[in-house]
Amino acid sequence: MKRHFFCLTFLVTVSLNANGEATFDASITPGATESGPRIEFHQRVEGEEEPPLLAPAYELMTQPCMGWRFQAGVTLYNADADRELMLLTSSAELGGALLVIIALENNANISLQIPGTAGAWAMAPMKGDRVAIGTYFDGSIHIYNLPENKLTDVVAIPGEAYIWNLVEGGDGRLYGGTYPGGKLVALDQATLKLEVCGQVAAPNRFLHEVSPLPDGRLLCRVGDEAPGLYLYDPADKTFTAAPENLAGITGGTIWDTYFVTRGQIFNAELEPISPPPFTLPKANGEDWSVLTAVTNKQFLFLQQGNAVYRYQAGDKGLTRVYDFDLRGGTLLTSTEKGSLAGIRGQQYFHIKTGDEVLSRQQLNIASPPRIPTFLQTDATGQVWGGPDRGQTLFFMDGRTGVFVSMGSVTPSPGGVVDVAFAGTVAYGVCSPGGEIFRLDIDRPWHEWDGKNPEILHRVSEHGYSRATGGIIASTAMQLYSGWSAAAGTYGGAIAVTEPESGKTRLAEHPLGRQAISGLAADDHYLFAGTTLAGEDLPVMPDESPQFAVLGLDTVQPYQNHVFSGAVTVDRLLYNAKVDRVAMAVDGRLHVFNITEMKMQPPFEPAPPEITSTAMATRNDACAYYGHSDKIVRVHLETGAREEVLQMPGTVGALTANAEGDLYAACGIDIYRVRFPENYADNFISQSDAEN
Repeated sequence: MKRHFFCLTFLVTVSLNANGEATFDASITPGATESGPRIEFHQRVEGEEEPPLLAPAYELMTQPCMGWRFQAGVTLYNADADRELMLLTSSAELGGALLVIIALENNANISLQIPGTAGAWAMAPMKGDRVAIGTYFDGSIHIYNLPENKLTDVVAIPGEAYIWNLVEGGDGRLYGGTYPGGKLVALDQATLKLEVCGQVAAPNRFLHEVSPLPDGRLLCRVGDEAPGLYLYDPADKTFTAAPENLAGITGGTIWDTYFVTRGQIFNAELEPISPPPFTLPKANGEDWSVLTAVTNKQFLFLQQGNAVYRYQAGDKGLTRVYDFDLRGGTLLTSTEKGSLAGIRGQQYFHIKTGDEVLSRQQLNIASPPRIPTFLQTDATGQVWGGPDRGQTLFFMDGRTGVFVSMGSVTPSPGGVVDVAFAGTVAYGVCSPGGEIFRLDIDRPWHEWDGKNPEILHRVSEHGYSRATGGIIASTAMQLYSGWSAAAGTYGGAIAVTEPESGKTRLAEHPLGRQAISGLAADDHYLFAGTTLAGEDLPVMPDESPQFAVLGLDTVQPYQNHVFSGAVTVDRLLYNAKVDRVAMAVDGRLHVFNITEMKMQPPFEPAPPEITSTAMATRNDACAYYGHSDKIVRVHLETGAREEVLQMPGTVGALTANAEGDLYAACGIDIYRVRFPENYADNFISQSDAEN
């Protein structure tokens, strides 16, 4: 098998212990500033003989899906050591979210697990060199104590799963918003006593954002049932509708004695101020805006184009902090000295006044193993996949378990949803950034300057953000990807990309306003499934999802089949052996006969529900999929089915290689499923078995 390796940014030392088990040293400092491929891992001794099989069997390969998913960040100034620290939270599906502590002056870093959690969007500094961390799915506030360097306390919020943000109010307490109760809560920093202030405005289940106001009140933005803005007064514990002059504001913060939002300034009485009480950047044809995420009572930060300025009350003018493109990076926090810090994919950065380039840093601690959201195999037998968010990918040798874990493949926040292949080149799609990218692992890594990986097209420029239909390659070497509209909008599109040139054309709404949820293709047709679901929207009323046969060139439907009472048609699979397309309709198997151009009657009794994220074929007449912790195969002509084997955990992502091996993700573990010779020929139909 041909093995591909980039010019690795760094390599983690790998060895085998006396039992032949793989070990690696994660303590080695990589010293890298470029987010490139970074890990080689050996699970099994190369050259090991594979014994013949009498029945299907699985073997554990490795845990190749690794990556940070940074969510929130704050800075602390440790006066005793004169150190500025940045603290980041990173989501992890298993074992608990991570708290990463970074010393900005020398980039030393450590991580702590936050048990019982999945992630944390909310962070706020506390008195006494502490940090409050609002987590999910446990709906709690965890307290990190810097002098003790540990998590010391947990304050649970009964009945709540999420805390969206945390801010300090005028009374010194920390305030945060919750889901699903849509409640405002207040935490006393000294006693850690929690007050549930109540649901802001029924029936809203989300209190998306809480913002402090100069007079001590809190501005609360709620949704999604009846979105609106409300004021909370801690003095009399009441909620009232916000004044009309705050309409359209999503949130803000306090600077000096003012309430500042992205584009507006208000005095303590919440009256708009014009002109603003600070120096503005010189007019250059571009609008200015306040960076509310990093502005605090001391420093106001303004942005105009790529330039960011700092202003302190009493200054004679603006201080230019930097003037360069972050290329998808996100500013998260500012320091007491007026510098800025943030994240870009798998990296973090610290910007000091006068910096001329963005100095990106890689953490020298191992990123956590993640659950792959998809798996695909290329022509060489390598298995590809990636986690939810984190903008990263891995590829793994399907026989040895050697893998390479990459850095950020796109500059926009989000994650890689799917990949397809034209020769040895990978093409991927990302959500919610809406990118289509090309990655050639035979060429050096040049992500920062956009050479490899290279973004070919951004469908987000046309109003589509989520690659809900994935990406496939036709036999004519055209790439097709399926998309849904941006949050708050119904709609779908299919993008057609020419691999060599990267030229992309978009077929918008080929199946009405329904989002594209799955794609497959043969030599003549493109097949698509749709969903009635939309991001931040209820299911489309009075419609039914579709399966459609479309022209490869026209991307227009020849046939449409509707499924009344269902929501989604997805997980499409083309089976060349029997010339059929299998699909999941709300998790139930349905089959389209291409030769006869009609939908087959549903199999009776119905096969087990499809719970894996995909189906696969082994060059036989069957579809293979996960049903809970079992792998099931169903003959697409007869409907005969059997449980192939039971896996060690629930089957998520699934794929097959050209030799007929399956690769299944059970949590963070990837297993290879091998089959005996002539396994497909020995499949007994249901009717034969009954006789």
